[in-house]
Amino acid sequence: MSKIEIVKNSHTLPVIQSELSEDAKEFIQSSQSENTRRAYRFDLRDFDNYLKERGIRGIQVTGTVIANYLSYLAKRGFKVSTIQRRLVAIRALYDRYGSRLIEEAKQRGEHFEYHNPANSLVVRETMKGISRTLGVAPKQKRAATKEIVESLFKEMGQELKDIRDQAIISLGFSGAFRRSELVALNAEDIKDDTDGIWVHLKRSKTDQEGRGMDKFIYYGEKASTCPVRLLKRWLKEAKITEGAVFRRFYRGGKIGGRISDKTVAEILKKAAENAGFDKDEFAGHSLRRGFITTAAKMGIEERVIMRHTGHKSIQIMRRYIEEADVKKNNPTKGLW
Repeated sequence: MSKIEIVKNSHTLPVIQSELSEDAKEFIQSSQSENTRRAYRFDLRDFDNYLKERGIRGIQVTGTVIANYLSYLAKRGFKVSTIQRRLVAIRALYDRYGSRLIEEAKQRGEHFEYHNPANSLVVRETMKGISRTLGVAPKQKRAATKEIVESLFKEMGQELKDIRDQAIISLGFSGAFRRSELVALNAEDIKDDTDGIWVHLKRSKTDQEGRGMDKFIYYGEKASTCPVRLLKRWLKEAKITEGAVFRRFYRGGKIGGRISDKTVAEILKKAAENAGFDKDEFAGHSLRRGFITTAAKMGIEERVIMRHTGHKSIQIMRRYIEEADVKKNNPTKGLW
């Protein structure tokens, strides 16, 4: 058993950033996506409840306490990915706490050595054991390929809500957009071109600094599945000239405000179910994954796919095309 170091200090666990200006807090908040911050807040709230139920104060947390918490989550049936995210949130909290203690000691002219309890050996070994026991391979959602999208559209109607849903699915697939990117689109972000449209993304998951990215979407051969025509039809019939592109519906068919990213997943799942697929196999990310899979099958170069999807890591993108490569270069094809 490794030696566990307890951080002894007169402070209670502080609210990090308590001495920062409001402007500084805002910039720090912007360093991560809202979805990430929301998940971390939930994770830390759960950890805080765990400590309170056991009468443990924040400054009393050791590697053993954290290891016990991770084991507690595993026994309750949490996924490995969720447990890992909880650990990341806890580590980040204590990193900030340690940075503050070190800074305070420096101001007093003292040397203070801080050890983040989330980095201790017992935590690493516990997490390794959980991963080995529960398995770390995430269950991938099904890729909504071109063929699947076409099947979905055959079962969709022509009501205004159907037109919106078709525009979301077609544009989401063709642009390899993340859910958050789709719902953040404004009418002002769409620019016409002779061959299609330009779509400007102000910010995305891999562009938290807000440099922006422009994607070009060509007209499709079939009007029934063309992302450009479907988007323009939706905007025209919904009378949207500014603000949010994709909006929710209220009872009676009245159009409301911007949809949430969860709505994108719900729309795809419903369309999949209506077309005879298992809705639980699909998620909002299925459209992005479907584009990459389809593009790989078509033989489009990886660098071209990455430029369109906005991936920064070729390793991450290759996770999506491994299945397509396995089928394309499979030695059993034509064997019998």
